[in-house]
Amino acid sequence: MKTMKPHLVNIKCPICNSKIHKHLRTDNNLDIVRCICGLCFVNPQPDEKYVTNFYNNSYYYTSKNKKLDISQRKSVVHVIVAKHIMKWKKSGNILDIGCGDGSLLAHFPPKRYDLSGTEYSDVEIKKASKIIKNIYKGDYLEFTPKHKYDAIIMTEVLEHTREPFKYIKKIHRDLKNEGMIIITVPNNEWVLMKGYKNNLVTNLHLFYFDKNNLERILMKAGFKEIHFIMNLKTDFYENYLKTAVIQVAQIVSYIIFKIFRINIGRNLIVYAKK
Repeated sequence: MKTMKPHLVNIKCPICNSKIHKHLRTDNNLDIVRCICGLCFVNPQPDEKYVTNFYNNSYYYTSKNKKLDISQRKSVVHVIVAKHIMKWKKSGNILDIGCGDGSLLAHFPPKRYDLSGTEYSDVEIKKASKIIKNIYKGDYLEFTPKHKYDAIIMTEVLEHTREPFKYIKKIHRDLKNEGMIIITVPNNEWVLMKGYKNNLVTNLHLFYFDKNNLERILMKAGFKEIHFIMNLKTDFYENYLKTAVIQVAQIVSYIIFKIFRINIGRNLIVYAKK
């Protein structure tokens, strides 16, 4: 993908509205800062035009991108999310924000669940349309649902958004009473996180969440009964060595989480009720 040069815009912290930030590092000409409340994020950030263009033409969706094609492997996180919702509710309507190729919603029996999604990419929408009945092309913030949902899913999406609190607040409005939100994001406290870098070709992570600030943003939006899940297994990555290293780290993280309730695993999986 040929990238356009982003126009950068300064922002306030979406959790505490502070403008007081400490510079942490610079990745690919993007400055990453830490707010006084602890949230880390890119600031200044690429504007909406750049972000929209990025996801309409993302390198993730090209056939040349063999190493990063997540649709070619079974996602452990997708399985955990689907099983948790199906255990909680045997039927209902579900919305997947940033549904991609529909691989997560493919875990739900279509006779029992009414499945909907939102997505930017025409390439992914074409794939997902074989699984999902209703797909809105574009930004979830611009989507007006015809009804409220039993569950709304957002896996590995929130960290890419320019205004995460607005997304969480809108999800709260679009859920039925007692409806469930379930989110997954990369964990900024991951034991191997120091090796992570931003990349304007393959990645556009604008926010870096940990357990505390993710819980705080959910509470601020009005959610209750917030719970975190820790997964034991990891996906297969580019090679067996990398997968083995991440798997060992994940097992150690799982043990620490079970004993001390400290989450240093690769992903944060959180669910909450309206």
